[in-house]
Amino acid sequence: MGESSPPRRPTRESRRSRKSRKSRTKYVTVRAFEEYKAEAEERFAQLHAMMDEVERDFETLLAALERMAKAQRERKGVVKKPSSRKAAK
Repeated sequence: MGESSPPRRPTRESRRSRKSRKSRTKYVTVRAFEEYKAEAEERFAQLHAMMDEVERDFETLLAALERMAKAQRERKGVVKKPSSRKAAK
């Protein structure tokens, strides 16, 4: 009776050739590339616009906080002095 042999594992050679088949260069048409590039540039511009908006919002919030801190100091009549933590260092 013939014993069934275990499934044949690929040799190094066949694995290598399969890998090289997978990593073949993929070609795209110029039109497809230009469309992709235009979309990428549009997304890039949108991202920069969002970053600018976030920066403006941050600056607005920072200015508001500074005004609030100044008003609070004036209400308390406290002259700005170094905090005890900074003095301890």
